Amino acid sequence: MSSSLLLRLSVVVLVSMVLLVLFTCTITNRGLLPISIANPANEHHDLPWYKHAHRAMVSPLLSANATTSERQKLQEYWIDAARALADRTFGDRFKDKVPGTHVDVATLRATIDGWTRVAKKGEHDGGGGGRWIYNNSDNIATIRHIQDEYYSTCDHHFYATHSNSDIRDAVRYRWQPEQEHPLIAEDLDRDKWCELLDGRNIMVVGDLVQYQIHELLLDILRDGPSVCYGEMGCKPHTICQEPHPPATLRYYRNDILANNKEMVDSHDHGHPSASVVLAPFMHKFMLREYDVYILNAATVADDDDDSFMQQLVDTLATLREHKPNALVIYTSSYHGHPYCDDAIIPLDRPLTDIERRRLPYGWSEIARRNAIARVIIEAAGGLFVDLGAIMELRPDGHIGGQDCLRYCMPGPLDAWGTLLYNVMLATVSLVE
Repeated sequence: MSSSLLLRLSVVVLVSMVLLVLFTCTITNRGLLPISIANPANEHHDLPWYKHAHRAMVSPLLSANATTSERQKLQEYWIDAARALADRTFGDRFKDKVPGTHVDVATLRATIDGWTRVAKKGEHDGGGGGRWIYNNSDNIATIRHIQDEYYSTCDHHFYATHSNSDIRDAVRYRWQPEQEHPLIAEDLDRDKWCELLDGRNIMVVGDLVQYQIHELLLDILRDGPSVCYGEMGCKPHTICQEPHPPATLRYYRNDILANNKEMVDSHDHGHPSASVVLAPFMHKFMLREYDVYILNAATVADDDDDSFMQQLVDTLATLREHKPNALVIYTSSYHGHPYCDDAIIPLDRPLTDIERRRLPYGWSEIARRNAIARVIIEAAGGLFVDLGAIMELRPDGHIGGQDCLRYCMPGPLDAWGTLLYNVMLATVSLVE
C-alpha cells in the first residue's frame, strides 16, 4: 500500500473519530448546541396573547422546572433571608421612615401599592385591583414623545397607513387603579411636578428597560428634545425651568445596581460590551449632586438569588452612607412578552405560575426577585413602586420585532408617568 493511500486513510479515520466525539457530546450535553432549543417535554408553548402556539425560545431556566408549591416555598425562603440580611445591615435606622417624604409611612406605602395592585382572575369590576380600560374618545391626552426616535417606531409604522387624526389602540388604554385607592391626580401637571422637586436632581439607574424612565421624564419635564449619545449612559439634562428652581436628570446604565467604582462588564472579563453593563455611579462625587434616585436591578438569567440579594443590600448601604436623606424609589421589573407582534389587546389577568415557567431569559424568576427587592428597599427607607405588575398585562404596545421588552412612546408607558407623578405628590401629602 502506498504512503499516499495510507495518509488518506488516516485522515478519513481521524475525521470520523472527531465527528463521532462531537455527535456523542451533542447527545449527552445539549448545552454545546449554539442554537436555542425548546423544552423537550413541550416543544411548543402557548401564552394568552399568542395567535397560535410558538416554539419555545429557550429551555426553561432556574426554578422553572419546580412545581408552583416549590417555587412559592423558594420565594418565602428568600424573602426571609433578605429580611434577615437587611435587618443586620440597616437595623431600625429607617423604621417608619422614608427620607425625602413628609407623610405617614404605612399610609404612603399602602396607597402606592393600591395604585399598582392588579386584578386577579375572578375578581369583579370595581374592586380587587386595577385594570387597563379602553378609551374610545377622539380626544385622548398622551405624553408627546420628543426624545429617542427608536421609541417612535410604532407611530412611524402606524401613520404610514393612517391619518394623523387616528390613534393607535395601544395608546387608547388607560391604567385605572382599584376604587379603594384612587389616584391623587389623573392628569400630569409639569409645573406642579417641578414644584415638588424644588430643585432636587434625579438620578435614574438600571438597564435598558430603566432607560425608558429617562426618556419618559424628559418628555414630561422638558420643552424640547435633548442630546444623548446612546443608551449606555447619558450626560445630565436640565429639567424644570423658571419660575421653578432648575433641576437635573441623569441616567446611568448599571444593569444590576452593582456598586463598582470603575467601568466593568461582569460577563466579559472586565472589558465593556453590550451584554451586562455596569457603569459606575456610586462615587461620592457623583452621588452628592442628586437627591432623588429611581432605581431598578434587572433579573439576569445566570445570576442566583443570593448574588442578587447581597448586591442590592451592598449598593443600598453605600447609597445610604453618602445620601441618608435622599428619596429612593425602586421600580419593579417586569417580564417581556415573546412573540409580542401577536398581541393586540391587554391581558385581563396576570400570567399563572405555570405560564410564567414558559417564559425565556430568566423571566420566570422575576416575581421572586421583586419580592426580595421590596424587603431590602423598604428596610433601607425607600419606596417600592410595582410598575412592573401593570406592564405584565401589556403584551401589546411593544416596539416589536426582536424587542418584546421595551415599549413604544406614547403607549403603555404613559401610565408610568402618571403613577410616578402621583408618587411624588404622595410624598408631600395624601388626599383622602
